[in-house]
Amino acid sequence: MSILAAGAIVAAAVIFASGRSISLPSWPEPRHLSLVRERLMIPDTAEFREVAAHPTIPNVWCGEVRGKNAIGMLSDWQVFNVIGEDVFLEPAAQMDCR
Repeated sequence: MSILAAGAIVAAAVIFASGRSISLPSWPEPRHLSLVRERLMIPDTAEFREVAAHPTIPNVWCGEVRGKNAIGMLSDWQVFNVIGEDVFLEPAAQMDCR
């Protein structure tokens, strides 16, 4: 193990033991995820999984998303497809865009 890796492990252990939190830099959300998020009832509650780019068609993305509904409960997972700037949402089903 390199000295740098060992130092990072020790630093993480000290921060964890002290109960302090550190803030990591935030990066802009990819455009395809922002487009999907905008389609939800409460956009800030979006959770994504299985997000992937189509292997041969550029600018096509798919995955699953869920968020909170009007009464604050998490919805079922929905399959999404983003083609360019167009978003398509469907009830969860078998998904395979690879």
